[in-house]
Amino acid sequence: MSVNSYNFYPYKTKEPGNFSSKKNIKPGGQRNLLHKPLSLRLNRQFNAVPLILPFKSNRISEKDEKYIESLAASVGCKPRQLRSVAGPDELKSRLKKSKPGNFNPANSETGKFNINLHLHTTASDGEFTPETLFEEVSKQVKNMRKNGKNDDFMVAVTDHDTMDGVKNALEYIAKNSDKMEGIRFVPGIEINAKYENPEILTGPARPEILVYCVNPYEGRFFDFMKSKRNSQRELIGSIVQEAGEKLGIRTEDFGEFSKNNKYLRVPMTGTIDYAMGIYLKNKGVDETNINSFLGNKKWFVDNHITAHTPSVQEILENTGKNEVASIAHPIRINFMDKLKDGTTEGEALLDFFKDFKSMGGYAAEGNYQFDPDVEKWIYNFKGLKLKEKEDIVSNLCKIAGLKESGGVDNHGSNLLKRM
Repeated sequence: MSVNSYNFYPYKTKEPGNFSSKKNIKPGGQRNLLHKPLSLRLNRQFNAVPLILPFKSNRISEKDEKYIESLAASVGCKPRQLRSVAGPDELKSRLKKSKPGNFNPANSETGKFNINLHLHTTASDGEFTPETLFEEVSKQVKNMRKNGKNDDFMVAVTDHDTMDGVKNALEYIAKNSDKMEGIRFVPGIEINAKYENPEILTGPARPEILVYCVNPYEGRFFDFMKSKRNSQRELIGSIVQEAGEKLGIRTEDFGEFSKNNKYLRVPMTGTIDYAMGIYLKNKGVDETNINSFLGNKKWFVDNHITAHTPSVQEILENTGKNEVASIAHPIRINFMDKLKDGTTEGEALLDFFKDFKSMGGYAAEGNYQFDPDVEKWIYNFKGLKLKEKEDIVSNLCKIAGLKESGGVDNHGSNLLKRM
C-alpha cells in the first residue's frame, strides 16, 4: 500500500484501529502495526518525518482533513507536506481559546504573542515573501520555546483582494515542510466591501472583510473572487485608457509599471485614485492636471466604492463550508459621515455586527493591533482613549455573538509592526 493511500493524520477519531482501543490487541498482547497511530506507521514503514500536531490537540476533524487534502491536490503535493496548514475547525477552536494578550506583539519577548491573523505580502501591498515571513514566525516560535511555551504560532496571509500570496505560501510550505515546526498557517484574504443599511445609514459604508481557510485554486469562493478581480482590472484599464486620451500620454507601459508598484499589483477599490496618481506623476504629468483628472472620481459610486465592489452579503453568500469570515478592524469603518440623525456610531456598528452574524459571519477583529500611524484612521468614538474604543468593540462582539479575532495588519517585513 502506498503512502498516499494512508490517512496521514495521527489519532483520527474514526480510524477503526485507534491506538488506545483494547480490541486492537492480538493474542499475546502485541498490537498489530496496522492498528497503531498513523504517525508511527508512516515513520516505521516509510521513514516519514514525524507529524506536527495542531495546537494543543492530537486530533484533526474530518472537515479539516478534507480541506487540506483539497489544497494538496491543487498544489500537487502529498497532504502530509501541508501538515502545518490549519483548517476551519482548528481556527475556530483557536479563536475560542485565545486571549487578547496572545494577539499583542508587545508580548513577543515573553512568548505570549502566538497568533496573528492579519498580514500582507508582496502579492498586494506588503513586503513579506513566504521565506521571510516564515523565518520571522520561526523566530517567534523560538522565543515561545525559550519562555517555556509549547503552543504553536498561528499566522494568516490576508492580501488585499487576491489569494496569490496564499498560493505562494502553500507552495513554499510544500517544499519546506521540515522548516515549519511550531507554525500553523491559515490561508486568507482581505476584501474591500460595501455595507448598506438604509434604516440607519444615508449611503453605503466601506468595511473590509477577512475570509480565512480559502482555497486559492478552485471552488465557488475562488470563482467569485476571480470574477470580481477581473471586473476591477477592466475598470482600471478603462481609467488608464481615459487618462491617455485626456492627458495626451502613452500608457502601454502601465502593465509593467503596475507589477512593480504595491498599490497597483492588485486592482484594489480603495486605492485606485492614489495608485493612478503615482503612475501619472511617473509619466511626467503635472500635479494640476493629475488633480483635475482624478478629482472627477466618476468611477466611484460612493466613497471609494465602485460598481464592482462586492457587498458583504455577496461575499458571505459565496463562502462555503470551509471559509470563515471576520470583520477587519471594525473600529476603522467610517460610519460617521453616513449616520442618519439620531443614530450613534455604536448603534451602527452593533447593527452591522448583528447583520454580519445573521449572514454567516463568524468573528470581528476585536484584537486589532494599532500602531501610532493608524490612529488617524480611527473614525469612530472620537474623544475616547484607544483602550476604551477597543473595549466597546469587544462588548459589541459579545452582544452580537461574534468571536474576537485579531492581527497586526503587517505591511512591512517585521512581524511585530504594521509598517
